[in-house]
Amino acid sequence: MWRLVVLCATAILVSCGDASSTLTQPSDPPQVTPPPVPSFVTVHGVVTDAVGGLVDDAMIEVAGPVDSWGERGHVASNARGAYTLRFSVSRYPDFEFLFRATRPGYAEQIVRTRVVDGLELNFELSPAQ
Repeated sequence: MWRLVVLCATAILVSCGDASSTLTQPSDPPQVTPPPVPSFVTVHGVVTDAVGGLVDDAMIEVAGPVDSWGERGHVASNARGAYTLRFSVSRYPDFEFLFRATRPGYAEQIVRTRVVDGLELNFELSPAQ
């Protein structure tokens, strides 16, 4: 009988481990880090008239959810009608921004769009009525 008790106790110790064995905790799942939100983006494009002519000195302005026109950024198109506008989106990375192109003698054009860095946004201005 004594031998049976010793064998059972040994079996229990072997299957459970002794006091010096350590229990392992399940590891935490890997953390998924979202991609960083750019704090600034650059939007570029060309301003033309209704027949494809280049429009220089057109004012391009951007407005966010609580901004006045041009408060976030503005720039004039060059002699080739081209512009590049760099502005901050850090507070509103997923918002649709408003862009406006104006020039005396032309009707303004307003475009609403989400922005990504490098966005090409062209404007076609019609003669003012």
